[in-house]
Amino acid sequence: MSLRVLIPLSILALGVTMTACGDKDDTAPPEGDTDTDTDTDTDTDADSDTDADTDMPSSFGGELTYVYNYGGTNECDAVIDLVGTKYTGSCPGCDFGFAIDPTVTEDNGTADCFLHPLLSYIDYSYYVNMMMAHMDSYSGYYGTYSDVFANGFSYDLSYYGMGYYPGPYFMLISYDGAPDGTFTRTGDDIEWSWYYAGYDSEYEYNYFDDCGAYIYYDDFADLVEDEGDVGTSDCDGMLLDVWGVDVTAGQTIEVSIDTASDATAFDPLGWMNGPDGCVVAYNDDSFVCTYPPPSYECPAMDHEATEAGVHEIVIASYGSCAGATAEYSLKVLVDGVAAELTQIADDTDRYDVSGSEFYYDVKGSGTITQ
Repeated sequence: MSLRVLIPLSILALGVTMTACGDKDDTAPPEGDTDTDTDTDTDTDADSDTDADTDMPSSFGGELTYVYNYGGTNECDAVIDLVGTKYTGSCPGCDFGFAIDPTVTEDNGTADCFLHPLLSYIDYSYYVNMMMAHMDSYSGYYGTYSDVFANGFSYDLSYYGMGYYPGPYFMLISYDGAPDGTFTRTGDDIEWSWYYAGYDSEYEYNYFDDCGAYIYYDDFADLVEDEGDVGTSDCDGMLLDVWGVDVTAGQTIEVSIDTASDATAFDPLGWMNGPDGCVVAYNDDSFVCTYPPPSYECPAMDHEATEAGVHEIVIASYGSCAGATAEYSLKVLVDGVAAELTQIADDTDRYDVSGSEFYYDVKGSGTITQ
């Protein structure tokens, strides 16, 4: 899987496995999204263990080279010195874990360079306390990974009134069978690499584009009682349906996206864009679907309109389909009255992938002190 992107930081969807105790969880901290390059989805979950492994080695010293090439130009071309001290937080199963203090020693990139915290170990926004770790075995939602080298971090959402979440949350750089990363250890010397290439892409309809404002994961959890409009989606999540509802400022929009039959049940995802195209509400799992899919639940959301105009309700699939067709029932109330909806798009492409090519080429090495 790949990284379910996080509001409000504008970052790439890295195309890596990012996890802590599991991968699809809507508890704090909430899921969110950002996007600049390829856009895919993932999420993270906090680790409940609190005891550090006192047998882990004491320190690490090494170096990282970080190249990001966009459209043929190295926007980032940096060398980063890494100094590690034994990680004192939770790191169950780790045979080593180091809190990393990074220093950029060479910077040959352009002014557009952004050294991504999950690759560079440089704190940014709410990504803090960067660390690295290795585990012989790691259990996540999608199965058990072996020989795992991971970069860890904590969430500091206190600026947004949501507190501090120590985690650690992990981005799995390398594991047995990993498509993009490598890791080797010879004695106390370690080396790792991560290479990822793709195309710059944009969403046809904004997906978690908060336009600079933090959008909280909607806690609305009611199944709207209404006859509903029925539509279909693809199971892979590459297509979108978009419905419009015209409201005046101050009106409250309530939305539920339910499954329509046992044979067509799936895991729906929904979000709402305001008249300016900025996301005003989103949700994933908030109520038990009428016809439960093999995994997960159905989304609901509500929003009090701050401006008049057509609000877009966008529906996609997270998979977990019972059959070949994903069918949903969309129910919308405006101030408690069944809304008149207009379908804006039916099975439209979710992504525009006609942009420039890019790649990340990150290599690290160093020595562990026992």
